[in-house]
Amino acid sequence: MDWINLPFVQGGAVVVLLAGIWLIFTGRMYPKSYVDNLREGDRLTIERQREEIAEWRRAWIAADRTKRELVSQVSDLMETGKVTEQLLTKIAGDG
Repeated sequence: MDWINLPFVQGGAVVVLLAGIWLIFTGRMYPKSYVDNLREGDRLTIERQREEIAEWRRAWIAADRTKRELVSQVSDLMETGKVTEQLLTKIAGDG
Protein backbone atom coordinates (compact mmCIF):
# COMPACT_ATOMS: atom_id res chain seq x y z
CA MET A 1 0.00 0.00 0.00
CA ASP A 2 1.37 3.38 -1.01
CA TRP A 3 0.71 6.04 1.67
CA ILE A 4 0.81 8.96 -0.75
CA ASN A 5 -2.35 7.72 -2.48
CA LEU A 6 -4.47 8.00 0.66
CA PRO A 7 -6.79 11.06 0.61
CA PHE A 8 -5.86 12.41 4.11
CA VAL A 9 -2.16 12.39 3.25
CA GLN A 10 -2.68 14.42 0.08
CA GLY A 11 -4.49 17.18 1.94
CA GLY A 12 -1.97 17.22 4.80
CA ALA A 13 -1.67 21.00 5.17
CA VAL A 14 -5.43 21.46 5.01
CA VAL A 15 -5.98 18.69 7.53
CA VAL A 16 -3.44 20.22 9.91
CA LEU A 17 -5.05 23.66 9.53
CA LEU A 18 -8.55 22.29 10.10
CA ALA A 19 -7.35 20.26 13.08
CA GLY A 20 -5.83 23.41 14.59
CA ILE A 21 -9.02 25.40 14.06
CA TRP A 22 -11.07 22.55 15.52
CA LEU A 23 -8.80 22.41 18.60
CA ILE A 24 -9.13 26.17 19.13
CA PHE A 25 -12.92 26.19 18.81
CA THR A 26 -13.38 23.19 21.09
CA GLY A 27 -11.22 24.83 23.76
CA ARG A 28 -8.34 22.38 23.66
CA MET A 29 -5.76 24.83 22.30
CA TYR A 30 -5.22 28.42 23.45
CA PRO A 31 -3.22 31.35 22.07
CA LYS A 32 0.17 31.86 23.71
CA SER A 33 -0.77 35.33 24.99
CA TYR A 34 -3.77 33.87 26.84
CA VAL A 35 -1.63 31.18 28.47
CA ASP A 36 1.02 33.77 29.39
CA ASN A 37 -1.65 35.92 31.05
CA LEU A 38 -2.90 32.92 33.02
CA ARG A 39 0.61 32.05 34.16
CA GLU A 40 1.29 35.66 35.23
CA GLY A 41 -1.94 35.69 37.23
CA ASP A 42 -1.02 32.40 38.86
CA ARG A 43 2.46 33.69 39.67
CA LEU A 44 1.01 36.79 41.34
CA THR A 45 -1.45 34.66 43.29
CA ILE A 46 1.36 32.38 44.49
CA GLU A 47 3.45 35.40 45.55
CA ARG A 48 0.50 36.83 47.48
CA GLN A 49 -0.07 33.48 49.17
CA ARG A 50 3.60 33.25 50.15
CA GLU A 51 3.45 36.75 51.64
CA GLU A 52 0.31 35.82 53.55
CA ILE A 53 1.96 32.63 54.84
CA ALA A 54 4.97 34.64 56.01
CA GLU A 55 2.66 37.14 57.73
CA TRP A 56 0.74 34.39 59.51
CA ARG A 57 4.02 32.75 60.53
CA ARG A 58 5.25 36.03 62.05
CA ALA A 59 1.92 36.43 63.87
CA TRP A 60 2.13 32.88 65.22
CA ILE A 61 5.69 33.45 66.43
CA ALA A 62 4.63 36.66 68.18
CA ALA A 63 1.62 34.93 69.75
CA ASP A 64 3.78 32.01 70.89
CA ARG A 65 6.32 34.39 72.40
CA THR A 66 3.50 36.22 74.21
CA LYS A 67 2.06 32.93 75.47
CA ARG A 68 5.44 31.84 76.81
CA GLU A 69 5.88 35.19 78.56
CA LEU A 70 2.40 34.88 80.07
CA VAL A 71 3.13 31.37 81.34
CA SER A 72 6.40 32.61 82.84
CA GLN A 73 4.65 35.51 84.58
CA VAL A 74 1.87 33.28 85.90
CA SER A 75 4.47 30.83 87.24
CA ASP A 76 6.30 33.68 88.96
CA LEU A 77 3.01 34.94 90.40
CA MET A 78 2.09 31.47 91.67
CA GLU A 79 5.50 31.15 93.33
CA THR A 80 5.09 34.58 94.94
CA GLY A 81 1.61 33.57 96.13
CA LYS A 82 2.91 30.37 97.69
CA VAL A 83 5.72 32.20 99.47
CA THR A 84 3.27 34.86 100.69
CA GLU A 85 0.88 32.18 101.95
CA GLN A 86 3.65 30.41 103.81
CA LEU A 87 4.87 33.71 105.28
CA LEU A 88 1.39 34.71 106.45
CA THR A 89 0.81 31.24 107.87
CA LYS A 90 4.06 31.46 109.86
CA ILE A 91 3.22 34.97 111.12
CA ALA A 92 -0.31 33.96 112.10
CA GLY A 93 0.93 30.78 113.81
CA ASP A 94 3.59 32.59 115.82
CA GLY A 95 1.40 35.50 116.88
